[in-house]
Amino acid sequence: MNPGMLSSTPKLDQKFFGSCGRSNAALFSDNSSLPSRKSFPSNRVPAFPITPPATKPDREFAADDGILPIATHVLETEAKALVALSRLYATDQICRDGFSKAVEVITESQRKNGKTIVIGVGKSGKVGDKFVASMNSLGLFTILLNPTDALHGDLGIIKENDVFLLITFSGKTPELLQLLPYLPAQLPLIALTSHTSYHTSPLLQGRECAILLPAPIPESEIASFGLSAPTTSTTVAMALGDALALSTAARMYNVEGAGPKEVFQKNHPGGAIGQVNKASSETILGRMRNMVVMWEDIPIIDAMSSGRSTPAMSESSSDSELDQAEWNSSLLGEQRDTKGLRVVDCLRFAVKSLSGWLQTSNGGLIPPKKLMNTQNVMAEIHDPALGLVMNIHEQLKVPADALVKDIARMLCSKRTRGEIDDETIVVVFDGTKILGVVEVASVVERAGLV
Repeated sequence: MNPGMLSSTPKLDQKFFGSCGRSNAALFSDNSSLPSRKSFPSNRVPAFPITPPATKPDREFAADDGILPIATHVLETEAKALVALSRLYATDQICRDGFSKAVEVITESQRKNGKTIVIGVGKSGKVGDKFVASMNSLGLFTILLNPTDALHGDLGIIKENDVFLLITFSGKTPELLQLLPYLPAQLPLIALTSHTSYHTSPLLQGRECAILLPAPIPESEIASFGLSAPTTSTTVAMALGDALALSTAARMYNVEGAGPKEVFQKNHPGGAIGQVNKASSETILGRMRNMVVMWEDIPIIDAMSSGRSTPAMSESSSDSELDQAEWNSSLLGEQRDTKGLRVVDCLRFAVKSLSGWLQTSNGGLIPPKKLMNTQNVMAEIHDPALGLVMNIHEQLKVPADALVKDIARMLCSKRTRGEIDDETIVVVFDGTKILGVVEVASVVERAGLV
């Protein structure tokens, strides 16, 4: 942020808001124009006190002891600015529409393997740097582009499907205005600025894909603190950036068990946060029961079969989590002959299987990867040369409540010793009954040990 631009920041009056395009100082100065707290939707603006309850100081300050009063004044000023900003985005249509559009274009860009390119100078660049770090930790590819470097060759980093985010309180930072003509007009451009109208910031003029994210402050910093150092303005900009990052992550990752929380935990293994993530790995990675292909969902390829029994573990089975599964084959239910079935027949069955897995009526199991990789589709499925049908009696067994990370480590050890490979089947038991199956590669990948 250019200090020269902030030094002329006017006080809160008609002139100030007129320069931002809307002569509505009541946005901040007149709380009576705002809806009551009860009128806010509960899912939009949570109720919270505007100021903390008054407390009696531990001691009386001397007349010349002005340090803590200055500190509390700064904190109160910035806190009030954040409250005002939250109310602005709860009530003002330009703010609400701009924010929704910003989330939409960034999400679309990320899904198309694009990136968000943040541009700012001075303190605004520092705000942008923090935004970049937050976005990347949430799995949203974002970079910081210095406008001077951009004009000296770094424009080559811009690709199709990218989105620009320009951060500038004044909305007319010279370095950004100089760069603007060289930013592809067909790419979305988001401007995070104090302006509250599209008509007043030069950054937005003549660009159909421009999106405004207003970040005004109720009172200029020179009026609040007697100097134009970026303080309240950078606090507000950073908070709005946090809101944008978290909202986009929520839109991008909306699958249960693979949401923003899980993505962040995966991308932040270090520091105190990393230790917390490690301690909660049971929640992150889950147990084996949460990642199996359910046994009851695997169809039997013998079309004459009307049902099946779930095989039980034999009494002689080992208690070790990774011992080979051994159970009484007589418990597999009625035996039917699958001789004569060809690979192409299995492919037809697999199309109708939600998971791609198939089983034979005599305890054989056909993993989807092996089936898809089989070249001779006219071969008989039990041809030993294919190695297609896996004998379920010879597979590894693990308990359903074992942690994925623990099983993955054991599997990696066995794989290193050449005892198993990535396509080896792991049979997961719930007590003495088969719960489901999963391949070694899927377990190892889930645990992040690839």
